[in-house]
Parts: sequence; C-alpha cells; structure tokens
Amino acid sequence: MRVNARFEGVAEQQVTYLATTTGLKVSDVLRDSVDFYSLAAKYQLQPAQTGAKADAKAKR
Repeated sequence: MRVNARFEGVAEQQVTYLATTTGLKVSDVLRDSVDFYSLAAKYQLQPAQTGAKADAKAKR
C-alpha cells in the first residue's frame, strides 16, 4: 500500500527525531510506528498507556 501523508509541527519533529536517532528511513519509522500502535490496540492498551498520545498532547 502506498501512503502519502503530511506531517507538520510536533509530529514532524517526532518522526525526524526517530529517524535521526535510529538511523532508519522515514518510511521505516512510520512502518514501525504502525506496528507498535497495532500491537497496543491488539492488547487493548490505550494510547495514553503507551505514552505516545500523552506525550504528543503535552508538547502541543
């Protein structure tokens, strides 16, 4: 599946940070992020429990 998305602000900073610190390409960071979110949903963890949404909201 091909996806085209625009990331701005905090989301852009987060993706850039992850790509830079891990050495992964942006596509790989996004792919891993979807995998992480999918596992959280599978095990019925709320985004706040994973820290992802809570951190993003705190930075806005």
